[in-house]
Amino acid sequence: MQSNVTIEKLEFFKHADSKVAIIVADGKAGFNDVLHVFLTNDALAAWLKVNRSEYPNVDFRYVEDYLGTAVNFAIWNDVEGMSLHSVSTASFDITRQDLTAQATLFDAFGVLTSLKKGKTSVAEASQILKNKTVYFIGNLPADGQIIEKKDMVFGKTLIGNVIATFLTAESAQTYAGFDSKVPISNCKLNALAQYFDYKYAIRIEPERTFSVELPAEALMN
Repeated sequence: MQSNVTIEKLEFFKHADSKVAIIVADGKAGFNDVLHVFLTNDALAAWLKVNRSEYPNVDFRYVEDYLGTAVNFAIWNDVEGMSLHSVSTASFDITRQDLTAQATLFDAFGVLTSLKKGKTSVAEASQILKNKTVYFIGNLPADGQIIEKKDMVFGKTLIGNVIATFLTAESAQTYAGFDSKVPISNCKLNALAQYFDYKYAIRIEPERTFSVELPAEALMN
């Protein structure tokens, strides 16, 4: 398998919470060492028609899940890569090796979705995520600065008693409304909670379907 597109062009994280169909052959995700993922029903139907005819002894089925889940699976499991089908006549192919460039990002996505589905506890998710780099709108307080609510607010960073954070700078910039004058900063998740003296909960990706809120005390070392 060879990549015919770059991971940057596909913008996987931007569409991570889009629902897709994933081929399961004889009870195993993927077919012929490739994870086949479908964006449209037409592409799925066409692929199933051809392959059920060519491989009548294979039990082809599909499951529905997030695109981000499919990417995460392709990164961490024994497949050559992933084929993304949007039309019946062509596919975007990308190798597992190329996908690993975003392994850290989609590992975090996997933790968030697992927590959202109740498969991971808040305590477990917090321990995994606390050393992850997150992005936020604004700047960290200067050393020695007295931290008061009025000093922390910049744009939409603080929503009530919750700090908004993001897994990519692009995601933060989108949330800020693409204002080039708005600074986007980053640091470790637990460092951000500590800067604010663990007074505020932290919400990760507040406008996405996989958004979760972590209590500040869960992020203490």
